[in-house]
Amino acid sequence: MHKETIKNISTEAPEKMAALIEPRPNQVVSMALFNSEHVHINLSSFADGEMVSKEEYPDATICYLLEGETIIARGGRKDRLQAGDVLAVPGHVLHAVGGLAAFRMLQITIPE
Repeated sequence: MHKETIKNISTEAPEKMAALIEPRPNQVVSMALFNSEHVHINLSSFADGEMVSKEEYPDATICYLLEGETIIARGGRKDRLQAGDVLAVPGHVLHAVGGLAAFRMLQITIPE
């Protein structure tokens, strides 16, 4: 792993993943932690009731909920995730995320 691909995370000492990003009222906040041609890792924080109503990625994305609770809706189905839950969303699938209380989520996208 090349150091220049690591962003917003310490290479010197352990940190609490969820503490790297703070919810902001009425906002969705996202930051990159790692980017390469093989994987993209982003950390997101959603304020109470905030959501991304429709998004689609060209590649498969693994959503790991660090804190809180959310809904991921796709293809007429709604999955409720709680802290510690993980869900894979295949590439080219239109989906919505959020709408409940504040939460923090790690997204890992694997380019195909």
